[in-house]
Amino acid sequence: MKKTYIPAFIALSLMLILTGCHKKHFIVGKSSNDEWGIVTGSGTYHDGETAILTAIPTNGYYFLGWDDGDTTNPRSLLVNNDATFTAIFSDTPFGIFNGEPIQISGKICNDQIWQDLGLDVDYIIDETVYIGCDATVKVMPGVTIMFTGPEGNLEVIDNGALTMIGTMEKPIVLRGPDVKSLIGYWGHVVVNTTRPENKFEWVNIIHAGSNSDLHYGALKLRGTLSMTDCTIDGSRGAGLVTESGSYFTQLKDNKIIHCQGYPWVSSSFPALYKNIGSNSLYDFDEPYGKIYIDLDHYEINNDVTLKTYRLYFPHGFSFEGTGTLTFNGANSYVGEGQQLRVGKNLNFRVYSTFFAGLSTPARWNGLIFESERSNNLLNDVWFINCGGFCLKVTENAKLSITSSKLGPCVGGAGIWIENIETWGNVFHSNIENFSCPHIAHIEHGGTYNGQTYQDNTNLNYLP
Repeated sequence: MKKTYIPAFIALSLMLILTGCHKKHFIVGKSSNDEWGIVTGSGTYHDGETAILTAIPTNGYYFLGWDDGDTTNPRSLLVNNDATFTAIFSDTPFGIFNGEPIQISGKICNDQIWQDLGLDVDYIIDETVYIGCDATVKVMPGVTIMFTGPEGNLEVIDNGALTMIGTMEKPIVLRGPDVKSLIGYWGHVVVNTTRPENKFEWVNIIHAGSNSDLHYGALKLRGTLSMTDCTIDGSRGAGLVTESGSYFTQLKDNKIIHCQGYPWVSSSFPALYKNIGSNSLYDFDEPYGKIYIDLDHYEINNDVTLKTYRLYFPHGFSFEGTGTLTFNGANSYVGEGQQLRVGKNLNFRVYSTFFAGLSTPARWNGLIFESERSNNLLNDVWFINCGGFCLKVTENAKLSITSSKLGPCVGGAGIWIENIETWGNVFHSNIENFSCPHIAHIEHGGTYNGQTYQDNTNLNYLP
């Protein structure tokens, strides 16, 4: 039998192919400072494999990037030769502090602590800085952040969080290039997220709000925020804007002053009552010293109390739901020609409050009361600058009115009684008429307390 011989070099080639032998490479990850952080993923890899290096900073320190300028972390590498990469760590989030203010820019995706650097200005922001991803930025007491113009903003997005905790002695200050900068010199602070870490304490936001648009504001809330002992000083428009769905986890001992628009504009009704403490919220300079409520209705299905604010309902308002709404000194202005309305299933209780047109002789068109709940109350309430009527009590409505005033009003009557035969559902005492043409008007007549009234009757007394 004939033998077949295979040359040695062919046999060796076949062996290499069959055994899958590949060249090996060494990938090394180093730390710029082993106390500030470590690198994982170093090792031996075959040619064509993927190596993953991960820089892990020690608590309180920061990963800045790799020595070749790449900032990806973790970092994937296609292995084709030996290589060494050094992770640069720092004890400040922006690198080595050289005695100058630190410039902040772009989007932040890692946790950071902004320390007080002991300068007049510690950090500078020229354009919008985003705190995003899952990052939390903590600003320490005494820090001053300077915004250089209208494009300078600080915005919390994605699942980011911003914690600014100052003290009375060392507040955190956000301002323009100079403490005397014009009102509205720089942009604003925007909080879009609902992280519980969103907290402002002893923070002074000075001369922000570069846009006079009603919904811009020096501080805009689209998520949740705890805000205590803070000051918003100066804005071309509103000081504070709370948008739909936003609310405060705590709001206490703050003030909003020197705004050229309304101190607070809200399209979120919960922001007006959730977790509200005692506040010196705003100055009372006319004509804007009120909370502008940019809504025309809301459904209340729990117990809600509006406290001693000055509210402005420019579009009128319809209070709906099955809960209880209490006005406790929340004096309210209503847009000219607009009405307030209380739905038939809402419990409505008002103490020491007035409802008025925005200014004399501006007139609003009264409160339409439809609630059939048994414990509705208007006590020490004054209806001012009414047009047509101040209070309309609809058929089957139930209400107690005590120690209250009606007028001045133009035309019509103080109280419009829709149906005299159901007027027995209303208890009243000590009601004063201040220059309304008539204290009462009966729309649909009938018999009440043995007396017959005609349709569309004006009265100078309350039945």
